[in-house]
Amino acid sequence: MTINTKWISGHCAVVRDLAGRVQQPGKIVVAAFGEDPGRINSETGKPGVRLPPKVAHFDIGDLASVHKHLCEIAGQPHYNAYMPLAIFRPDLPAGSKGAEKDIVACFGLVADFDDADAARWAERLPIPPQYVLETSSGRFQAFYLFTKPVPPEVAKPVAERLKAYAGCDHGTADISHVWRVAGTLNWPNAKKVNEGRAAEPQLVKVAQLFDGKTIAFEKLVAALPDDGAAKTSKPGGTSSKNRRRAGSHPASVEGTLEYQEAQLTLAFLPEELQDEIRRPAEGDRSKALFRVIARLIKERDLPDDLIEKLIYAHPKGIGEKYADRSDLEKEIARVRAKTTPKPVIRIRGGALPDIVDQAEQILIERDGDMFQRGNLIVRPGLGRIKAADAREIQTTRLIPVKLHHMRERFARVIDFQKLDRRSRLPSWNSIDCPKEVAETYLEREGQWQLPALTRVISAPTLRADGSVLDEPGYDRQTGLLFDPQGAAFPQLAASPTRDDAVDAVGVLKELIATFPFTDDASRSVALSAILTASSGHRFPRRRCTCSRRLSPAQASRCWSISPQ
Repeated sequence: MTINTKWISGHCAVVRDLAGRVQQPGKIVVAAFGEDPGRINSETGKPGVRLPPKVAHFDIGDLASVHKHLCEIAGQPHYNAYMPLAIFRPDLPAGSKGAEKDIVACFGLVADFDDADAARWAERLPIPPQYVLETSSGRFQAFYLFTKPVPPEVAKPVAERLKAYAGCDHGTADISHVWRVAGTLNWPNAKKVNEGRAAEPQLVKVAQLFDGKTIAFEKLVAALPDDGAAKTSKPGGTSSKNRRRAGSHPASVEGTLEYQEAQLTLAFLPEELQDEIRRPAEGDRSKALFRVIARLIKERDLPDDLIEKLIYAHPKGIGEKYADRSDLEKEIARVRAKTTPKPVIRIRGGALPDIVDQAEQILIERDGDMFQRGNLIVRPGLGRIKAADAREIQTTRLIPVKLHHMRERFARVIDFQKLDRRSRLPSWNSIDCPKEVAETYLEREGQWQLPALTRVISAPTLRADGSVLDEPGYDRQTGLLFDPQGAAFPQLAASPTRDDAVDAVGVLKELIATFPFTDDASRSVALSAILTASSGHRFPRRRCTCSRRLSPAQASRCWSISPQ
């Protein structure tokens, strides 16, 4: 069996064209993993020796280098080649495949059908895909290729809904997952050979050719139920939640990329730490796990997602208590918070102004959730407000920060220390945030360096210069805090065309289509009110070249508006 360079070239061209629509700098990732089932593993005494992973990064437009690299690695025995449908941050560490947190933008999702019912992939999907590969006999990957790239935080919940709807394999919900490349070879690992598959590779074939037509992301969203209810399920009706409770985290399943990545990482750890991870804990399991996670953070500087894979890959080892649970990531985050040292501020007499200056700077660098608004320091918090039909909805509100909370926020990010002169050997001991530090800071009205917050919005809007604000979080240019409350909005064009504007006005007109306006000018006033209420800014009246002061309704009909 040999590779098909024509199919590889076509696959690369599809990725290059879609990735080229990403407006931010980033990298294309090509990864190769493999296992030689014909060799005996010296550690286990069983067939199956993992090969060193090969991960390379390429510039978005460098199609020639991507194609050349794929052809080279795909031609090597026992290596399987993959590419994700995402662009990763430009400073991704060399050799890293990249995780979801490293993604800049996604330009597609993939439904992975790897079960006994995979041949029915077309019936199990909500709408037809744009491109389908038969990765091995009777196994399929269906690609949804987006007209416009979408942010990772928008793509992630849709990927999870797609997985639930179609009953797909776990990789469908992982937007950083790497996928097969048409024309490359699918080499089996030892487990698959033992299950009866031939040791010879199979060609990754094109089951449905891409005809150049992409899909709007919002169309896929609309086709998926909000509750994620599956149209069909895998044989046996096992839900993803039940499979997770059964301990089938991807990293615990031999042959998966997550498992291979975990085992490769384990091989580079000190032998005694490897043994601790593999063996069940003796005595207090929680303390033992805490100690191991702390070592992985402090000594090896491993990211949270890789620590999680390491522990899940050994369900009978140190993390046995989490083998059938899904909250390990919270425990890792808790350990990191306790083991990462906080900056130290030592309390000395006569240094209060400098101490408060230092405390504010650290707060800005390490908190990111404190703002100034008028003559108050505020923080976002969840609250409930009354809506139509006597309903209550949850929303984000701004809460004034008072003395005790100010002390708590400082204490979370700063290790305040005071000299203890009572002991034989004077030492600096940690203390709570001094009351006078928090009081002084709260009284510094007009001197705060915290970002200024104008208000909170829950939907994308326009800045005063006409640019689109659709990234969740604080926007320094406008002072707005965009909290979408978990809603997924379609991506907006950075430079909308006149046709886009006409289409948008058509949608707005539908909202008031049945209202009996007396004339077009009255309808324009209503449209202006809707746009002004949703914009987040007050737009002043503009002067047209005929030197008249115009109302919003008049301005909407005057085509001679000057930039002034």
